[in-house]
Amino acid sequence: MNTAKTTTDLQTIAAAGLGRKATSMAITTDSGITRATATNGSVWVDVVAMVGDKPGQRGESIWHPASAGVNADVQFRGACLRQIIDGILPATDPESSRYALGGTLVEIAEGEMLNVIGTDGKRLHAGVMQPHAICGQASPIIAAEQWKALYAAVRATVRKLGGLSGKKLDAAIDAGTVRIMVGSHQATGGEVVSIYWAGEPGEVSATALAVAGRFPRWRDCIPSGGESLAVNVAAVADAVADYDKLHLAAVKAGKAAWKLEQEERKRRRQYSGGEYRHPLGIDCHRAGMIGRGAEWASAVPAAPVQVRLDHAYLADALAGAAAWGAAVADVTASDKHSAVLLTTGEFGERFAAVIMPLAAD
Repeated sequence: MNTAKTTTDLQTIAAAGLGRKATSMAITTDSGITRATATNGSVWVDVVAMVGDKPGQRGESIWHPASAGVNADVQFRGACLRQIIDGILPATDPESSRYALGGTLVEIAEGEMLNVIGTDGKRLHAGVMQPHAICGQASPIIAAEQWKALYAAVRATVRKLGGLSGKKLDAAIDAGTVRIMVGSHQATGGEVVSIYWAGEPGEVSATALAVAGRFPRWRDCIPSGGESLAVNVAAVADAVADYDKLHLAAVKAGKAAWKLEQEERKRRRQYSGGEYRHPLGIDCHRAGMIGRGAEWASAVPAAPVQVRLDHAYLADALAGAAAWGAAVADVTASDKHSAVLLTTGEFGERFAAVIMPLAAD
């Protein structure tokens, strides 16, 4: 084994999820086990593996946020990590001034299923997962940044240390085990959250303070009543992807023409303010879909009543359903003004997405 190369790989892996924001890195070897640590000041990523390095330390010691005991501890399938990344994180809003919207609410309660929820105020994604083991109780808001840092480091670990790629890489991640531990942070009165992934190549963890703030009462956002329609997840997703390509091209062409018009108005000393706005959304109904802002239509049924949805939000909701392994999802809606609900199943592991409709002309 090339120890120098592997040790460098560990350092690269630890920083993978932090990108250029990694400010400190260190490598420590003890009893044949090497730990590489990287941080950007808000998330601490550790990668642990047996690489045959000599005992010692490189770089300065990096201290993680100290946790006073464990309030909650849950373990679940590695496949659930990809479900959270693909199905829940897209609904978060890391740019919002409401910090709670930049993370996922993780509800851990002994004797219950594990709930992970993300929302940006315009849509909401909620996933229910079966834990292997669970004890204690806590509901931390875990920053999207922490999940992304962990996932990027896990993928780098499986790729660099396991030598895998493509579907085999995903399968190796799914075969691992994920653990979340929540403890108290005395210095701030908040919580310290550590997420671990353990698999064949090694162990990866990401530690950070839970996001401070109040998460929306998400159960109150789930609409009830209305008509339901079972839709083909893959068929609707493929159709929406086709519309997205045409819409992007139309936006590009429309913006270019608008800029020329603005330049001409300036030349004539006419008002040329404002911003370019391109028609957005897909009108969904039982007979199919009609896109706005591009010449596009599909005969694939997408909603029980006519309602206009942001196609990016619809695509993310369908991706969430697919992440939960659903071939068919139930779409429930009552009218063109009310929230649309997409669900996969009623019991056990399941996914739900709530999307607020766009205003109709």
